[in-house]
Amino acid sequence: MNKNVLIFLLFLGLTSQIFGLGLNDSTVIELNELQVDATRQRQFSGTGKVLQSLSAVEIRQMPALSMDAFMKTIPGVDVRQRSTGGTQADISIRGGSFDQVLVLLNGVNITDQQTGHHNLNIPVELSEIERIEVLQGSAARRYGSQAFSGAINIVTNPQKKGTVEVGATAGSFGTYTQKLTLGGVKKELGHFTSVSHQSSKGYIQNTDYNILNLFSHTRFTPDNAGKFDLQAGYQQKSFGANSFYTQEYPNQFEHTRTQFASLGWEKQIKKLYVAADVQYRRHYDRFELFRDFQNKKPWYADHNYHLTDVAGGSLHLEYTGKFGKIDAGVSSRYDHIYSTVLGSVITDTLKHPVNHFEKGMNKKFNKEADRVLNTAYLDYSKGLGAFYFSAGTSFSHTGKYGLKHHWGADLSYVPNQHWTVYTSINTASRLPTFTDLYYQNATHISNPELKPESSLTSEAGVKYGYGKFNLQAGGFYRMGHNIIDWVRYSDQDKWESMNLTELNTSGLNVSAGYHFSNSFLKNIYLAYSFIHTDKQANGYDSKYALDYLKHQLIFRLHHQLLKNVTVNWNVAYHDRAGSYIDFDTNVLTGYSPYLLAGCRIAREKSGLMIYIDVNNLLNESYVDYGGLIQPGIYGNAGIRWKF
Repeated sequence: MNKNVLIFLLFLGLTSQIFGLGLNDSTVIELNELQVDATRQRQFSGTGKVLQSLSAVEIRQMPALSMDAFMKTIPGVDVRQRSTGGTQADISIRGGSFDQVLVLLNGVNITDQQTGHHNLNIPVELSEIERIEVLQGSAARRYGSQAFSGAINIVTNPQKKGTVEVGATAGSFGTYTQKLTLGGVKKELGHFTSVSHQSSKGYIQNTDYNILNLFSHTRFTPDNAGKFDLQAGYQQKSFGANSFYTQEYPNQFEHTRTQFASLGWEKQIKKLYVAADVQYRRHYDRFELFRDFQNKKPWYADHNYHLTDVAGGSLHLEYTGKFGKIDAGVSSRYDHIYSTVLGSVITDTLKHPVNHFEKGMNKKFNKEADRVLNTAYLDYSKGLGAFYFSAGTSFSHTGKYGLKHHWGADLSYVPNQHWTVYTSINTASRLPTFTDLYYQNATHISNPELKPESSLTSEAGVKYGYGKFNLQAGGFYRMGHNIIDWVRYSDQDKWESMNLTELNTSGLNVSAGYHFSNSFLKNIYLAYSFIHTDKQANGYDSKYALDYLKHQLIFRLHHQLLKNVTVNWNVAYHDRAGSYIDFDTNVLTGYSPYLLAGCRIAREKSGLMIYIDVNNLLNESYVDYGGLIQPGIYGNAGIRWKF
């Protein structure tokens, strides 16, 4: 470790010799509250939630090229990467599982119902994101059963000035990226289209990848007709999945395709605000336990194929008067999957050919599953002096699980412009995914009789801001019931999905930041979060629920290096609870803590940005999932030109 620290310090000293270029001072945007609708700020300043909004400026400063790499730097968010480049990662909040987080794109639900492993299959290039908004804690009473432990909203902006932007990077492991963005605004119409491609040979054998993204966002605001938002995207991803799901067969491979489109409308009619949207998402997944059938076992007959379709719509009404504000709405969502593994057996397979997606194949989907989720909610909020109160309820219904009720209340006290004290209590539930219910193979066995998860969460905290200084501290306690997890008792056993009777989780978070002006230092930020559960893996190996991030410490420093040259440092300490069965020794092994350090050195002037990223500066050997070794020190150099 001493050698690694020495390397880190040497790098810190040598950075001043790298550039002799110029960089304009970055605009610093403080953490704002969640804006779930992409075009309208609808939250009160005193709301009792832990909310973060990370701006395009912050995204541009971080040494990250993919969404999962950037989100790994957000306090309170646990991103468990299986590889690099955004191939696949699981994102969780407050010690929950990756299936307990609601993911939205410009306020539209894009959460995958096959499995949360696909939640970050989002066809948007990182540099096109206007901001990323993170809500910590249950939001089921407003956003439905999927917002169990939190929600993430990714926002793009189609109303920028006329834009043509090109970019490219090259880096370690034969990694290359290219992007092109075209956009502009003309009177009531704003639009941009972006296409990007990234590929890599991989940092170890069978970690290569090839990813194509295409995304378009249009906003039309005709006189007196409200505002229309149209977005559409396509992603194609192929990657070597070395030991992703089992170390026994490391030569795995996966290919996914994502298609997505939504149309939204909103209008303010005096004191009444109305918003509606419709959406459609299709996701295709081919998983190969033995890549190209190489060295396959005699029992391995074929790959796994899945085709998921999601269609839905929502209506939201908001009325504001002297008595306060009333929010009400309804939504409906239809989830369907064709598969060779998941669901009930189809009697007539001729109508469902796989070869529609895989040319030259003579195979049919032979299983399917579906469900309809209908939700209605009502929320009331009122400000009275320095106090702000909100309370609400929602009902969700599915054919299999019947009616589920969620409720909650928030209270905040804002005595002056500097202080906010808040508390809240909320319930939540989550339906099992299709993978939870039906997935079975050589290493997994599912339980189609799984029950929905449920929880009751209480929290309290304080926020303080004075000038360019901000401080936030809070804690929560979540009582979970029937929490879904995959467990096994030895590496000779299959993973089995089951409901854990009770899983209670508590945690706290503290963060502080200061923004400098006209100084060598630009901003500094420090955050710490702690999570604890009262259930231990007594003799069994938990795949997800008990492998939470117990301690997380994040330090960021943005400073000027030379005239017009800046450096952004990000240092993060991760200490994970839980354990895994070591494949080589068959011994239950605890996760080791690790320290990740990275930096971006950048020059930006007249629309031209040149940068160098270095990640894992200490060359730490670490894993986010047992046995999946992540890369040591690596870097890349890039250029972006906007004209």
